[in-house]
Amino acid sequence: MVQFNFFFLLLFSYTFIFFFRFSQFHEFLIPSPQTKPGNLGVLDM
Repeated sequence: MVQFNFFFLLLFSYTFIFFFRFSQFHEFLIPSPQTKPGNLGVLDM
């Protein structure tokens, strides 16, 4: 069950990052018009 919990936590993390990127709060943190979904190296870690 340890591996299952780790997989669920990892999936939840990517889901949270996905919604966080395309939310208005993300646009508020990074108000750059040149910001692309692949340039967020900090959130990817």
